[in-house]
Amino acid sequence: MTQIPKNVARQFTQRLDATKATAEHAAEATFEAAGTMLSAVLKGQRIYVCAAPGRVMLAQHFAQLMAGTFEHERPGLPVIALNGVDSQIDTVAAAIRAAGGGGDVLFVIAENELDEVLPAIHSAHERDMQVVLLSNGLEEVIEPHLHTSDRLICTNSDSVGTLIQAQLLLVHTLVSLIDRQLLGLSE
Repeated sequence: MTQIPKNVARQFTQRLDATKATAEHAAEATFEAAGTMLSAVLKGQRIYVCAAPGRVMLAQHFAQLMAGTFEHERPGLPVIALNGVDSQIDTVAAAIRAAGGGGDVLFVIAENELDEVLPAIHSAHERDMQVVLLSNGLEEVIEPHLHTSDRLICTNSDSVGTLIQAQLLLVHTLVSLIDRQLLGLSE
């Protein structure tokens, strides 16, 4: 019976350590990505968000937080979630080509395989949109698909649970940074 609490405590510790490592690795990129998104919103542009099939719930959560409120009262921000529960990425890419425009931002939440989201990224580039990519993977593999004005937030985990936890934390951090900068709040 005492083995179970030790296992639970070990899992908590491992996840917290992984989250801390993500925070240290991704802090600057997350801050820059929030600035990119806020700049677009302040210029009257939109943020589109899409995700790989296993991360759609994070994309929808981001859109809900941005359109409503998170930690502070503020007007909703122009964010559009492009994929539903069973959306195909080709449909998302077509929506970007139809509605996206120069100055808009595409926020993409990926899993390990970038192939699932590349059509959306390429469509955004065709429309002169900036891309913010939240991905689990090797930066040197991902960066060739991005433009210099794009932002990459990389996590690194072999555990799906830890990865989703880190990506959720980064989504919350992005929204919080945008809110704080928009509302002029200090730390």
